[in-house]
Amino acid sequence: MKPPSALARITGTPFIALVLFGVYAAVVFGCSQGQIPVWMAAFAIMFAIATGNSVIEVRHYRRWMARWETMGGGPEDMEARLHRTPWLSMLMATALLVFIPTRPVSSDETVMMGYVLVWLLSAVYLVVALFRALLRRRRRNADEPERQAEAKAEPVEFLVGRASSSPSVHDATRNLPDYAAAMLPNRRDDTF
Repeated sequence: MKPPSALARITGTPFIALVLFGVYAAVVFGCSQGQIPVWMAAFAIMFAIATGNSVIEVRHYRRWMARWETMGGGPEDMEARLHRTPWLSMLMATALLVFIPTRPVSSDETVMMGYVLVWLLSAVYLVVALFRALLRRRRRNADEPERQAEAKAEPVEFLVGRASSSPSVHDATRNLPDYAAAMLPNRRDDTF
């Protein structure tokens, strides 16, 4: 499967897409209030559709890559690869939670609404991501003793048969059919 483009990877990550959707919603809301031109709202809707497609493309690629990397492994391995903790996105959400309140208060109501919306989306994303990470860690810690017990209980035996001996060059050449032996360079039998 062809990997998504760099722009699709950036806009298709859940946190970035969430923030972008918040910005698009703020632009459409500003247009409905008459503070932003209609053409900007039209562009925001087109960009929202493109961002949604990026999210879908990145999700499909991540699922395919998880299946590819865990070939031969169990479904637990694939789930672990698919549901890694998004530390970078959580760090960005935390930075926005700290950075947005330090911004000077704007007199433009639409800009303030955009800041509030991005701050709220960042807070919701961070809470949900932390909750999911803690839940996965708790589930993994609960399943760990069972996995260790299963691994210790399974006997493993390796059966290797006797190695077959290869014929010497002289024996192999002597057993060739006449038409195949005629293709070999003329050599004396004692050189083999």
